[in-house]
Amino acid sequence: MNRPTQTTGAAWHAHSTPDPEIPSSDPEIPPQPERSPVPDDVPPPEHSPVREPTPPGVTIRAT
Repeated sequence: MNRPTQTTGAAWHAHSTPDPEIPSSDPEIPPQPERSPVPDDVPPPEHSPVREPTPPGVTIRAT
């Protein structure tokens, strides 16, 4: 109850030591549901034109 912001507290606490009081935030797996299904190497289709050549190493899911 000493931490006003649970998000900020869990962020630095995850890098410091696993806190048993925060089961929702895993110290090894930071909470990022938005970037989970889409890798950082693959940009959103709306930001990636089809006419643009695909760089080596990047896999397009539309293919």
